[in-house]
Amino acid sequence: MVISKEDLTRIEKAVEAAESHTLGEIVPVIALQSDSYSGAVWRFAALFALLSGALIYRFLLIDYPFYSFALQLPALAIGYGLARWAPLKRHLTSHYEMGKAFHHRAFQAFHEHGLHRTEKETGVLIFVSIFERKACVLADRGILEKLHQKDWEAILEKLLGQIKNGHLTEGLVQAIEAVGQKLAEHFPASGAHKNQLSNHVSVEKE
Repeated sequence: MVISKEDLTRIEKAVEAAESHTLGEIVPVIALQSDSYSGAVWRFAALFALLSGALIYRFLLIDYPFYSFALQLPALAIGYGLARWAPLKRHLTSHYEMGKAFHHRAFQAFHEHGLHRTEKETGVLIFVSIFERKACVLADRGILEKLHQKDWEAILEKLLGQIKNGHLTEGLVQAIEAVGQKLAEHFPASGAHKNQLSNHVSVEKE
């Protein structure tokens, strides 16, 4: 998925506008995938090589282990390459594996971007992972005193709907605006907004 500079600028401006009315600090992070899922890739590659070896023996009648093994090596490489193709890899990876990787990466991103270090514990992460087709909102302790996960559910549902339809930027901007409105209601700005965290959109390749 290609995210243009214009898209990034639009998202960053949405963050700036949302934060102007609240003590909350919003950080959007877009990950192309939460994990490489190398286990699933190698499982498929090994199975592909074994099946290729069986077919080679069956139809070419090669009964020498060295030649069979030598022919399986290219099959292993081909299987590895095929399994790295996102649509196939998604079918090879269980929902449990993807869910676990997604949540782990989201919590990592929360800490990596300093959302746990804001002055009044009002950091909010909006995390989107494209491969897993998942999104979540993670908030620091100050926010959790008044807002809980159920408060973000409708926002996330709309965001995922937009992503499914190929409108990532529009969905993310709408989510930022909606999160900003909830934060402004419960944590209104007092005076000029002190920007503690960068409004830069983080786009992770893996």
